[in-house]
Amino acid sequence: HGEIISKVTRIKYEDHQQCIVNGECDAVASQLVKLFELDGLINIQFKKHVDGQWYVLEINNRPSGGFYYTQHTGINLIEDLICKKLNIPHLETQPAADAVVRTRTLSYKDSM
Repeated sequence: HGEIISKVTRIKYEDHQQCIVNGECDAVASQLVKLFELDGLINIQFKKHVDGQWYVLEINNRPSGGFYYTQHTGINLIEDLICKKLNIPHLETQPAADAVVRTRTLSYKDSM
């Protein structure tokens, strides 16, 4: 109900993604979470204009397709949410740190 349990900023580039523990849009994201009383695993998308200003594109009450990559920061968003909702303790995790993620894709034709 408008409380941030944990967060990771994920920035997409052409050949990689960067997962940041403390991002430039955190303050605005926090205001939006409180304003709309958001709950659960959500995705707020921003876009940086050529003038350097960030704009909110959309808010989704569901995880983004790449939320899994954020685990490389040491923050497990799903675990954090489940532990909070069920009032159970966290498992020990590594300290949070920014991460660069390069995904590999392979395309092939499967015979039918």
